Amino acid sequence: MKKFKTFDSFSFSSNLLNNINSKWFMITAGNLDSYNMMTASWGMFGILWNKPVAEIFVRNTRYTHNFMEKNDYFSLSFFDEDYRNILDLVGSKSGRDFDKMAIKNLTALSYENKTVYFEEANEVLICKKLLAYPLHKDLLPEQINKNFYNTFNEEHHTAFYGEIIQYLKKV
Repeated sequence: MKKFKTFDSFSFSSNLLNNINSKWFMITAGNLDSYNMMTASWGMFGILWNKPVAEIFVRNTRYTHNFMEKNDYFSLSFFDEDYRNILDLVGSKSGRDFDKMAIKNLTALSYENKTVYFEEANEVLICKKLLAYPLHKDLLPEQINKNFYNTFNEEHHTAFYGEIIQYLKKV
């Protein structure tokens, strides 16, 4: 089995945009005793305050949102296409109603007891939360509200900014 190798936080994948848009990724927060994860396809990466930063978006009604609010660290895990069915499951079921910690073929690992990531992932970004910023309706253009929020009873997202403190890649 391939093992993870640690790389500099500034050296993560050149295929990152493709991985986010077409392959998706998993956001996880909590520790091995209690965590939740969700599938995501929105995210941004760059430099903020001279740090490598990930920005991810979590709907306020998602169970994962509670874990993101309560914890100082989170992980972003990227998987091969073989795990699409697991990403579908994680994205379609709420942790309120379904024990995601019991999903078969998904092995949770602890990062210094600060957050959880998965052995089956190919790449993982470990992030330390810097900021949580609610995207209120009045901040967004009308067309964005119409296209992305009217069908979801106006539930909006929180943008979570995290410093990428560790980049793990299977080698």
